[in-house]
Amino acid sequence: MQAPWITEPEGGVFVFDTVVLREGVFTEELLEAVIDETLRDYLRQPGFVSARYYEGVEKGTFVTRLHWADEERWRSYQEAAGRSGTALEERIGQLKGARHTVFVGEQVAGFAGPDADEKPGYSVVTTRHVADREGAFGVHRALMKTAEWKHSCAGLIAATPYISLDGRSFLNNPTWVDQEAFDSYVAQPGLASGIADAAVHEVAPRTETFCRFLQEVGAGGE
Repeated sequence: MQAPWITEPEGGVFVFDTVVLREGVFTEELLEAVIDETLRDYLRQPGFVSARYYEGVEKGTFVTRLHWADEERWRSYQEAAGRSGTALEERIGQLKGARHTVFVGEQVAGFAGPDADEKPGYSVVTTRHVADREGAFGVHRALMKTAEWKHSCAGLIAATPYISLDGRSFLNNPTWVDQEAFDSYVAQPGLASGIADAAVHEVAPRTETFCRFLQEVGAGGE
């Protein structure tokens, strides 16, 4: 029997765009403009499900998580946006000194925390680089093993993992109600063991982006 805290994956394709702007370029006004502009574009697209926006704790960093109904319609949007110059990559490319990374994958089973119904306030986007899909599922097994104790951590909303379409990256996007809850989680004695189990499958150092949740908008505009 499956544990009640295990969450079933949502279907479709998920895209994480992480942008880091050089010092002096990033402003809150720029971030608001990017969100407004991209949302106007996404909301018109067939197959668009939702957009979630994060602002990095590190100044000048922001992350967009896009959910598309399927790979075909995401690729159709990418091709059309590339021709018209409206893709997020095109907009960011016009800003000198910007670093931009993209993860494209499918969601796999995760787990909920005791505050699953609360609004997210703090999040981490952790990407692990592996040799192949077998390695990605090895990381997934290591993560799900930790669910036995993580699911009861106060302030945890959920751990939501993804495997890239090419099978060479594993991304986990856990969320908490606030940074205080995250700091309490980090102090848990079982954390180091879980990190070590996942690291066995890595072929390069993992990347982590610490974020504050900004907003999430669905295809209906809400």
